[in-house]
Amino acid sequence: MFAQQRHAEGLLKSLLPLEVASQLDWASLELRPGSFVDPSLRARHTDLLFSVQSRQQPVLLYVLVEHQSTVDRMMPLRAVIYAGRVWDRHLSDHPHDPSPPVIFPIVLYHATRPWSAPTALSELLCPDRKLGESVAAGTIHFNLVVHQVSEASCLALHRQRRLTALSALALLLLEKARQSDDVLADLARWIGLMRAVLAEPSGTEALAMVVRYIVEVTGTPTSELEALVVSELGPGGEEAFVTGAEQLRAEGRAQGLERGREEGREEGREEGRRAGKATLLSKLLDLRFGAVAQRYAARVQAADEAQVDRWAERVLEAADIDEVFKED
Repeated sequence: MFAQQRHAEGLLKSLLPLEVASQLDWASLELRPGSFVDPSLRARHTDLLFSVQSRQQPVLLYVLVEHQSTVDRMMPLRAVIYAGRVWDRHLSDHPHDPSPPVIFPIVLYHATRPWSAPTALSELLCPDRKLGESVAAGTIHFNLVVHQVSEASCLALHRQRRLTALSALALLLLEKARQSDDVLADLARWIGLMRAVLAEPSGTEALAMVVRYIVEVTGTPTSELEALVVSELGPGGEEAFVTGAEQLRAEGRAQGLERGREEGREEGREEGRRAGKATLLSKLLDLRFGAVAQRYAARVQAADEAQVDRWAERVLEAADIDEVFKED
């Protein structure tokens, strides 16, 4: 969702220092392609890289979304590594650019406990404050903007028109959904946001996405979720619920079909392997015992792979063809 310019703009405006945000041309905000986060961290971080024009040069905004409830002490160092990759890509694409872009690392932190790890690279590299002050001049200065997502901040930013309703609702769900004791009670408090989402031009599709997320992440009974959405949001809510539920069913059918196809492919491979062995066994029987082997041709072709293997092991040592099949 935050890959969409409209939703990303409000989020970034609310997180960047005011003196920076006020100097940017937000109409130029653009999502940049490519990922700079290690694949091994993909389950923990989702990175979004944006470019936005200032009066002097492009400014790249690097957004790291922290989905875990634990603090990552190494985040300042990871951010520097990711920024280095961004700069490397930029210099490769623009080798004659005299001014590489500025990068702001922003972390959205979804947890109830405050962020307790360093936000500055210098703090991470040299925890001894006295020594750190002495070596600070020779250390890379790279500070994280850490925003701890909370219900109060999301609702306040939406009231200030700095976050769209869908942005605020998405952040609230990221924070609350997986650890909530009563998601339906949470949603009841956020009905105003849901109404605002539904009122947007693509509101039905957006709310359907919310429904899907809630069902997939929380396991909330669909009947109870439907009752809340329909009673509070009326026909529009019902349409969004039906759309989201149908999308989930369609995905389930698609996954089931793919599983069926894979199972079918595996069965096909097994059958091909069995048929190949049966054909080879028939040839061996013909070579060893001659025309008499034809009496067993149908039996060989109908046998399973294990039976074919057992018979094949006896072909060379059996005194006659009946001895090949005697135990069967």
